[in-house]
Amino acid sequence: SGKSAVAMALGHNTLAWSDDKRKSVIVLTKSRNLQKQYQQSFSDCHVHFGRNNYNCIHPNKRFPDSTAEDCLFDRDRRGCQHYQDCPYEISKWKAHSRDRVALNYAYWMIAGGSFKPTWLVLDEGHAAPDIVLDYVGLTIGEHLRKKWHLPGFPELSNGLSSGGSLFGNGSLAKPRFEIVASYLKDCAITVANENYCMNIRSIQEMRRCREARRLISKLNNTARVLKSGGGKGHWFIRFGLKLGWYHGQ
Repeated sequence: SGKSAVAMALGHNTLAWSDDKRKSVIVLTKSRNLQKQYQQSFSDCHVHFGRNNYNCIHPNKRFPDSTAEDCLFDRDRRGCQHYQDCPYEISKWKAHSRDRVALNYAYWMIAGGSFKPTWLVLDEGHAAPDIVLDYVGLTIGEHLRKKWHLPGFPELSNGLSSGGSLFGNGSLAKPRFEIVASYLKDCAITVANENYCMNIRSIQEMRRCREARRLISKLNNTARVLKSGGGKGHWFIRFGLKLGWYHGQ
């Protein structure tokens, strides 16, 4: 009958369950289009997106094309007098109250902790490891480096790094993990010094500010974990002649 139909059937309240408690199913997809396919195929399946997909309805919103992500009451959304009518908040309430919901992986990794579904279905589940690694990992390619004016890449040898070992044992020289962590910290400082969040005059500058803040946070977090856990071998750094190119250097 198709995998989508099986996923939706998991949460159907007419199935023979061992108790009368409410049963719900959440399907995670990779894209908005896949979410919409569930909604088109199953009329009672609610689709919920991230905040930037819903227009802000406040009459005094910052810019004409502001979204819920640009909320004037970001730290206290309930303080907005239009909170009850906010398209994003209405959709989120439905996502928590409906028995069949389609979310995307990115939203789940940010807000999934607030959901308690009976069934969680991973659509295209074979791609889940790559999706998770893309979310928690960090790839700095030449395009990203130029976009944010980041410093040049550090050099890492195929053998020991400046006489040091991979895990920093037996040498005073910096191991690779420390070199990369220091580079990430320098990148975070570089982005912060650009002051992207000063004198915001347009929605584009607002979103550039948020993008810069997210990048700084990811750079600092990755650097922190590399320095604290790198020696235990829990992190991998891709480099070298064959692996040193990703859409450029």
